[in-house]
Amino acid sequence: MFPFVWITVFPGGAVRLRNPPARRRFHLSEALPERAEPGCRGEYTAAAAVMLPDVIRAAVKGRLPGRQGARLLPGGRFGIKLVSKSQGKETMTSRPYQPAAPATTAGPIYRAVFILLACLAAGASLSCLSNPAELGEHNRYEAQFELVWSTFDREYPAFHLLDLDWDAVYEEYLPRFREAEDQAEVIDLLLEMMALLEDVHVYIRTLEGYIYPSYMPDYFENYDEEVLWTYLDSLSDDGFTWFLEDIWGYALFDSVPYVMMATMQQSIDPYDLTQVMDSLGDPPAVIIDVRMNAGGSGGGEVLAKFSTDWGLAYWQVYRSGPDHEDLEQSPVEIYPYPGGWEMPVLYLIGEASASATEMVALQARAMPTVTLAGDTTMGQVTTGPTWNLGYAGYSYRVPSVTILSADETRWIQGNGVAPDIFVEATEADFAAGVDPVLEYALEWAAQQ
Repeated sequence: MFPFVWITVFPGGAVRLRNPPARRRFHLSEALPERAEPGCRGEYTAAAAVMLPDVIRAAVKGRLPGRQGARLLPGGRFGIKLVSKSQGKETMTSRPYQPAAPATTAGPIYRAVFILLACLAAGASLSCLSNPAELGEHNRYEAQFELVWSTFDREYPAFHLLDLDWDAVYEEYLPRFREAEDQAEVIDLLLEMMALLEDVHVYIRTLEGYIYPSYMPDYFENYDEEVLWTYLDSLSDDGFTWFLEDIWGYALFDSVPYVMMATMQQSIDPYDLTQVMDSLGDPPAVIIDVRMNAGGSGGGEVLAKFSTDWGLAYWQVYRSGPDHEDLEQSPVEIYPYPGGWEMPVLYLIGEASASATEMVALQARAMPTVTLAGDTTMGQVTTGPTWNLGYAGYSYRVPSVTILSADETRWIQGNGVAPDIFVEATEADFAAGVDPVLEYALEWAAQQ
């Protein structure tokens, strides 16, 4: 007796197929041979109604060689796993299998689902799925391109910083999307087009949360992890202590605390920092190192305790009309923190410091007690929502805000935050076991 085939459809159209023994995938040649009539149960949407028959037909007609297993690739594409034997060992390879395109109009979708459910309710075998409802002809690949291009055209706030004719991009890419052969090629084309914006916050996300980046700039890390840990272990009596593992921690150089903020993915509670500072006595100054910090969603909280006066940190700039130059701006300010620390702060930055880390650096610059040292940050500071691509739960991110310096003289996107004190660091320095930026910080601490 053949096992049940389970079909689960998640929000956004992703489909998972499994049978009880295999759980995550099933062997089509074993579970669905041409003469078999296994039972079925599960949930169905248009994605299942359209995609499943193609996979089944391919298997039972022998178009998939070897022992076949069907699984769902990121974003809802079926994949075929092929197992072959070589020298007595099994070798497993994967390749995408692009099923028939689902319709996007409500009427055909519901008709397809109704027909599918009617087949199952009548006790019919899965063979009835070999003749799905006719869903009509359209170019969904072109539709996805139109959707993405127009969303950027309407929302993106940093066109004025690029030497890019977005209308010309439309003319160049439209015929390529019309000629696309499958969804995988469409995703590649979208990422290629998005890369023209040179923005790390522009990407495609799958239903499962996997991110396909469109762009990553070349940058030099003005620190070396191995060299840095050698300093922290040798120069501090008690070594380095993580307060939150891989988030932030501290060491003590003589009487000056060194605080590493490795990521902004989790906010640092000012109360926690207060506990650490109190445990270290009455330090004359503090070093905060964010050279390795690629950003996240927080970070400004840790500097709140060092804020003793009001200040303008930067301007948020966003679109206010249909033209790319239609922009408005709103201020981001810092405020005095009751009982805030007035001690000097040395804030270490570099080209690997990106995104939220750069915004925090701008907040730090607005504080009279803080000095930025190291190298210019990455210059990737846009932020904004994701939009539904209309395919298997995929979404694409379109930044809607970019950043302008407080004095309105420097766009941070593409330019970064420059340090108050530039400290040169080279690969040769790190090869020799020297961290020039930290050496400068140690000299600075000795003078406090």
